[in-house]
Amino acid sequence: MNPQNGTYILELDNGSNCTAQSAPLQVTSIEEDILELEISIYPNPAREFIQISSPFSSFDFQIIDSSGKVVATGLLSSPGIHRIDFRKFSSGVYLLKSANKTYKIIKT
Repeated sequence: MNPQNGTYILELDNGSNCTAQSAPLQVTSIEEDILELEISIYPNPAREFIQISSPFSSFDFQIIDSSGKVVATGLLSSPGIHRIDFRKFSSGVYLLKSANKTYKIIKT
């Protein structure tokens, strides 16, 4: 990614044909390492719990089963390590979907 200074408009889309746009934002500098921040999920495969390590102050997610059904949603409201109970889920493949990335989780 090659970020550039300039004026940008932030557009949010909730995936249900509902969007919102910000007022124009003037960007004068971008820290490269901020653009590369990611969460990590472990252990994977998981048996009882997963831990999500997030550098973000707010992180919304959905957990989706192999049939496409949303089986859980959550909001992590602070950076750090967060524990998610996976005991209630059957064995199989799940997707943890955030606003900009999807992660595959295997439940044993």
